Amino acid sequence: MALPRFSLSRLTHVAFSPFKTVSRSLKLVSTAEFEPKKPPRFDYLRTGYPSWLMYDNTTHRFTENTKLISVEGNVASGKSQVAKKLAELFGMNLVPDPTDEDIYVLDHYNPPIDIRMHNTLLPKEAQYYTTEMFWNEDNLKENGKPLYLQYQFYLNRYWKYLKGMCTLFNTGQGCITERSHFSDVAFAEALLRCGYISEYAFDWFSYLHASTALHLWKPHLIVYVKATNSQIREAIKKRAVSWEINAKNLTDNFFTEYTAALESYLERMSRYSHIFVLAEKLTDIDLEGVRLIRDDYMLLDWRNGLFNERSASLNRQKFSSATLKFSTVFKKFPLPLDMKEGIYGFDSKELQYYVYKRVSSKIHHYVHHKIVECFYL
Repeated sequence: MALPRFSLSRLTHVAFSPFKTVSRSLKLVSTAEFEPKKPPRFDYLRTGYPSWLMYDNTTHRFTENTKLISVEGNVASGKSQVAKKLAELFGMNLVPDPTDEDIYVLDHYNPPIDIRMHNTLLPKEAQYYTTEMFWNEDNLKENGKPLYLQYQFYLNRYWKYLKGMCTLFNTGQGCITERSHFSDVAFAEALLRCGYISEYAFDWFSYLHASTALHLWKPHLIVYVKATNSQIREAIKKRAVSWEINAKNLTDNFFTEYTAALESYLERMSRYSHIFVLAEKLTDIDLEGVRLIRDDYMLLDWRNGLFNERSASLNRQKFSSATLKFSTVFKKFPLPLDMKEGIYGFDSKELQYYVYKRVSSKIHHYVHHKIVECFYL
């Protein structure tokens, strides 16, 4: 799908100042209206927040573009193009949506190991569940691992969003995410309506989402890329991914249910974040509901968290230790052992481990042999 047309003048007046409720415009990089602040010289993602940084004012790094923007939309609606274009226009950090590689490629090895290659050696019930398998499973709820894959994507979106907030507080650079962990509940709702997951799985995931999502601040702005089913089908054909074109579970019914769930999610989020819709015509969704009349929750996390310099520094300290914050949140929520669609059985895990040890040892032996050849031949 081609990048939808929209007015930059409208988009540049929807984000608020971190400290005040008066309207502030986003600044275009091309006009050189602002100078991005230099990032610190320490690895804030690993070292956290050293004590000496209490003398380094957090807000001095902030600019008009120190904002967090999330781009949402249906499958193949053009989210990635919109997110990339906005990141270029406003000089922001682009956070792409996770893929199977983020889940199954172990990049801490040298060379990295893609454990999906073990699937050829594993029986079906022990194979690592991929997106291709997810969209082409005959009976997804009974034969697949839909909740397992959804859980892995939720973890990765949460982690990327947390790193984006960490970068924002330590460098002042704004962040644009292609989807966010906040909207994963809408995707799970669409899976439930289409019969792809059980009510038990949906209830558990909703509990997980409600208990963990609140630890991160909601975005300043949500850009919703609205597309019709025919536009989605056309975009899927243009992407020319063979298994995606004729995917059994990528039905028009799913697109419709996901759109409805997304717009319901946007209506709820309109209490907290600004909503901007990209479509041929404005959506008829009620973004100014009675909730906004009853009380003011707009940008509440940011207004409370950046009330003054001290509160800004305290929250910078909280988000800077990203690894610790991530691990402590999810330790309390293991997948239920009786949820077939969410976990692997003991025998399957044992087979995965056995194949992993056998294949990995052969790969590293081969790499070591080649290195020795380079030195001695």
